[in-house]
Amino acid sequence: MPSFIADIAGGGEAKKHAKNVRGYADQAWERSQPWDVESPLGGVTFDRDEKKISSTLSPEMQELFDKSISDIHAQREHISPYETDPDSAAEAYYQRWADITAPQREQQQLGLEQRQLAQGMLHSTGGNMREAALREAQLQDMRRARGAADTQVQAMIDTYRNRGQQALGNVGSIGTMGYPLVGQGQQQGAYLSGPAYNTAGMLSQASDIYRQGANRQMAGYIGAGTTALSLGAMAMGMMGDGDDG
Repeated sequence: MPSFIADIAGGGEAKKHAKNVRGYADQAWERSQPWDVESPLGGVTFDRDEKKISSTLSPEMQELFDKSISDIHAQREHISPYETDPDSAAEAYYQRWADITAPQREQQQLGLEQRQLAQGMLHSTGGNMREAALREAQLQDMRRARGAADTQVQAMIDTYRNRGQQALGNVGSIGTMGYPLVGQGQQQGAYLSGPAYNTAGMLSQASDIYRQGANRQMAGYIGAGTTALSLGAMAMGMMGDGDDG
C-alpha cells in the first residue's frame, strides 16, 4: 500500500512537471516571435493567427503614395487618345498649324502676283515658274510640318509614358518601404529565441528538481508512517501478551 501511494503521488508530480515544461516552452516560443516595428515612414505588424504580415505607411507617405496612384491614372487618361490613334492626333496638330499659317501663305502668293504684275510677268512663262516654285516651297513646308506633327505626337506619348513609369516607380518604392522592417522584426525575435529557450530549459530543470524532491519527501513521509504503524502494532502485540499472563 505505501508503494502504491508513493506511485500515485509521484505520478501527480510528473503531470505537474509536464505541464510546467509545456508552459515554459510556450513562453519561449512566444518570446521568440517577430516583433511589430514602427518607424517615421510606417510600420509592419505580424499576425501569427492569420499567418500574414501587414505593412502600413505614415500619413505623410500614404499621401505621397495616393498622389502617385492618381498621377498614374492621370497620365494614362491623357495619353490614351494619342496611343489609340496617333495618326489622327498628328493630323489634328498639323491642321492647327495649317490654319495658323494659312494667312502667311496667302500673303506670299498675293505678294508674288503683285510683283509679277508690276514687272509685266503675270501669267508669263517666267511668272508661272515663279508661282510653281513658291507652291513647291509651301508644299515642302507643309510636308515638314506634317512630319513634325508625327514627331510631336510620338514625343508626347513618350513623355507621358515616362511620367507614368516614374509615378509607378514611386508607388513601388513607397509601397515597399516597410519591407526592411520585416527583417528587423524577425531578427529581434531571433535574437531573443536563444535566451528564451535557454530560460525555458533552466525552468524545466528547476521544475524537475522540485518534482524529484517532492517525490523523495512524499516517500519519506510514507516511510515514516509505515515505521510508526509497525511500531504501534508491535506495542499492541506486546500488551496483549502481558494481559494473558
